[in-house]
Amino acid sequence: MLFVTIVLWSTSLLLLLTDFRKVQIRWLALVTFFGGCGGVAVHLDESVRPAWDASLHTPAANQMLDVLQAFFSLLNYYGLPYAFVLSALYFNPFFLPSMKRHYAALFLLIPPLLTFALSPAYTPQKPVMHMWMALWALPYILAGSWLIASMPSPNLAMRTSNYLAKLAILPPVLFATVVGYILPAFGVYGMWRYNPWFIGLAFLLFLVAMFKTGFLGVRLYIERKRLDSTLRAITSGTTILHHAIKNEIGKIRLFSEKMKSEAEEKGLADWYEDVRVIEEASNRVLAMIRKVQGQTKDQKLIEEPFPLRSWIEEVLKSLGLPSRQIQTDVHGDSAIVMHGDKALLTEALTNLCNNAMEAMPQGGSLTIRAHLGKRKHVLEISDTGIGMSPYQLKKAVDPFYTTKGGGLNFGLGLAYCYQVMQKHNGSLTLYSREGEGTRAAMTFPARRWSIVPSSADLGKEGKAWTQSAL
Repeated sequence: MLFVTIVLWSTSLLLLLTDFRKVQIRWLALVTFFGGCGGVAVHLDESVRPAWDASLHTPAANQMLDVLQAFFSLLNYYGLPYAFVLSALYFNPFFLPSMKRHYAALFLLIPPLLTFALSPAYTPQKPVMHMWMALWALPYILAGSWLIASMPSPNLAMRTSNYLAKLAILPPVLFATVVGYILPAFGVYGMWRYNPWFIGLAFLLFLVAMFKTGFLGVRLYIERKRLDSTLRAITSGTTILHHAIKNEIGKIRLFSEKMKSEAEEKGLADWYEDVRVIEEASNRVLAMIRKVQGQTKDQKLIEEPFPLRSWIEEVLKSLGLPSRQIQTDVHGDSAIVMHGDKALLTEALTNLCNNAMEAMPQGGSLTIRAHLGKRKHVLEISDTGIGMSPYQLKKAVDPFYTTKGGGLNFGLGLAYCYQVMQKHNGSLTLYSREGEGTRAAMTFPARRWSIVPSSADLGKEGKAWTQSAL
């Protein structure tokens, strides 16, 4: 059972390292910690105790071992159901508002405390009163399982991630409930020895999800740290490069002007044309480095309120979509007001729409849809274009990665969008499959959108709004 403890406590540590600030992550880390405590209690009883009996067979040593075993065993029995139902309440915020969840944490603590206070003294043979435990532990586990199973997926990018998370969490917890609470209440003991199989498979799912699709934000956190570090290095490098090249280009242009004047005075037409080509080339180099710096420099927000729908329509109008045989479908209410840097967000949305149009060379459909949540709101831009391969999707936001050739395409458009969303305390998520199009989700914190309740338009578009818990 030491394997179970190592796996579960390693999972706790990984969860806490990813995003300790999230309450639901902390509660889930407690679930895996309390689960690992059961493995410690078994290891103490089956492995440590025989060794102590052979070498340290003293009353004091036995008493200390009994206390340790009781401590870890009771943490497992009482802590697991309680932490699990609390983690589920925070993962599915639709069930209770934030303030009521705090009261629920106190209220749900009453049954475990009463059971502990009324139970007989701990013994290794009968650590708890299983029938009493089942009366509250079973409802806690079932309620928590239902909350996690019904956890919403606000966009397609999170659907696979949430599905793997549910597979990794629910089977081992439900199995542990059956063998740890239900069967012992009817006199069937020892079935917990099969726990390592379920926990091992769940841990493999956790690792696969973490590095492939994301497990409750774990992969996103790792990639965000890597990308942030890369962008900081690029910002510093391009600033130095811009100044160096700008100075040298200035010299080229100065002497080019002198050479052009001399060629014009002497009537050297070929010489004049050659110098003009040099000037144009230097101007192109300067334009290129300016664009690179503009898309990588640290942006300062100039915030202002502006209506969501009219802003989207302005961006689409500037792109000249009708001439490109691309249909648009905008789902968003005129009552929504955005709060942010309009210029930066316009550039980000323009980049995403341009990517969508370039993915539909034969025409297609561009849809912009707003999802309204309790804590976060999402603006999704989807197309019916060629889509991306898994490799392209993984590399899409990396600076200087591009599938477009020539011109001023440096592969910085999506990296720029990522930076803009980070500045607005949001995120950018991409979902795509080859031949099925691409969906880009711009996720904003709730405070970035305000809604006018008195608007007659509110909700008139029916399915235009999707309630999501983000």
